[in-house]
Amino acid sequence: CSKSFGIYFVPDEPTSVGSNNGMFGACSADPRGEDLWYFGACDCDSTVTCDLEIRSSSGELIEEDDFTGNHVTLKPCVQTAFAYTSIVPASNLYPCERAFLKDICEDVESSDTEEEWYTIRRLRVFTTNFVVAKSTENLVASLDADALATVLYHKIMQSALTDGLTEARLLGKDWLISVLHSTYISAHNILQEIKNSRSFPGTDADEAMLRNRLVNNESTLSNRDILLACGHDRLSSLPLLMFSLLQCDAFRASGGPFNPSPDARSAAACALAVMSPSTLAKCIAPKVDMWEHDAATLPAEENIDLSREALDLMEADVKGNSIHGENCSGPLVVVDSPYQVVISYCNSPPKKIRNDSPLGIHVKEICHSYRVSPSFHVVCSSNTEYWRLDDALIEDSILDGHDFQDWCTEVAQVLSTELGL
Repeated sequence: CSKSFGIYFVPDEPTSVGSNNGMFGACSADPRGEDLWYFGACDCDSTVTCDLEIRSSSGELIEEDDFTGNHVTLKPCVQTAFAYTSIVPASNLYPCERAFLKDICEDVESSDTEEEWYTIRRLRVFTTNFVVAKSTENLVASLDADALATVLYHKIMQSALTDGLTEARLLGKDWLISVLHSTYISAHNILQEIKNSRSFPGTDADEAMLRNRLVNNESTLSNRDILLACGHDRLSSLPLLMFSLLQCDAFRASGGPFNPSPDARSAAACALAVMSPSTLAKCIAPKVDMWEHDAATLPAEENIDLSREALDLMEADVKGNSIHGENCSGPLVVVDSPYQVVISYCNSPPKKIRNDSPLGIHVKEICHSYRVSPSFHVVCSSNTEYWRLDDALIEDSILDGHDFQDWCTEVAQVLSTELGL
């Protein structure tokens, strides 16, 4: 149902590819105009992102105007027309489709024995209004980390296609530095507004918020963590999101045990492109929980930091507080990702997980939550498959010669220099 297909090839060096006219994803732009794209397939898991350009002499949105002498407030509006082909039974035809088919076909009504199916070309028009954020605070107020990961993936992929993998990784790092820089400046501007207002020194909530977002402000966080937005409720995970994204098989540099063929890298890129935002987020940064023992009803700790150090500290803490019977083995770690589900026993040989146990039910729910069920593995430290747990610990991975902590320190140093701190 389309004239062309989005095909990914991720080169180590820049290559020549056609412009996609601001749309990023498994689609291709029509060469005859700027407002038409073709999709090879489109389902509930397919995602695309687009860049919108403000075309005005001032570079800003025109929010008010006078039409025929009447003052009108203008709201930004986006309208899309999506043409697609669908195969539907006669019972699901719209009245207008049924009327049209009656003019060109016979026996449109479904029979008692077997329902007729028809190939229908449809057009769906969607119009929506939106508000343009005018400050960093407004922009991050409704931030969805999963959706952001998808947007960033498509942007970095486009850079990889046009400029090569090295430039794509630099783009991701520069984007992170730019956002963190704007976030810090935003907090500084809020402080100045409070000082210039009659409500200075501000409310306790304002002071608590600024204390963890500005250096030299009696914060419990280090200056490094403040610059990395660790004191911001919605942006604290942003550095890990970017680091994890740049570590995925589509973008990470070749070297050591990782030397994928062009086909393997392209396959990874295509797979990520058609993942839903929630699935893509778990693909680049798996969810890791720790259970007290294999007979527990709920995890003892959820969303553990993806590093060996954090895992060892949590294991010691859970073991110290553990109360379980002789027939229970624990603690154990559960890794949830779209390509593998891993149960790793910390101090005992792996055991078969009963399907009717809380842990077995939990694993079954994880596997059924994906369009294609991931592989399932039960391992322990003496098992040859133990590398599967280490593979999920993204913070220990090396990106351009740095693990996550060193990489963040380098980002914080750049920010400190730019801000003159």
